[in-house]
Amino acid sequence: MRSISVYLDTCVWCRPFDDVSKMRIWEEAMAFLEILRKVDRNEISVLGSSVLLFEVSMISLDEKRKAVEEIIVRVAKVAHLTERSKEKAEGIMKKCGINAMDALHIAVAIENGADIFITTDDDILKRRGCLSEWVEVKNPKEVDE
Repeated sequence: MRSISVYLDTCVWCRPFDDVSKMRIWEEAMAFLEILRKVDRNEISVLGSSVLLFEVSMISLDEKRKAVEEIIVRVAKVAHLTERSKEKAEGIMKKCGINAMDALHIAVAIENGADIFITTDDDILKRRGCLSEWVEVKNPKEVDE
């Protein structure tokens, strides 16, 4: 059985380091940790990107940034942004009203064969119907659904 390929948006990588006193954030952080367990069991493979690494490099808190970078290096295959991905991102922006950075993440995920794009970003989740022609979009809590 082949493992499913997922692309984790930057907000998912950061979830365990956010304010987990809020129930939604706690649940999403726990779902992220379950995804990591599935990686260890070879049930899921994780795709990252140069876009992700750039965005993580902008995290101002050193401890958080370093922790997120270490997890990415450990579990993700990093894909690079290509001209084809940039063109796909432009189409996603126009068709679905997604902002540029998010569209780049989604385009890299699509171009590299991710089965699911996982995010906690409500703006992207609201547009999952528009994005469904290219990739399935889920909140981390929905991965087992």
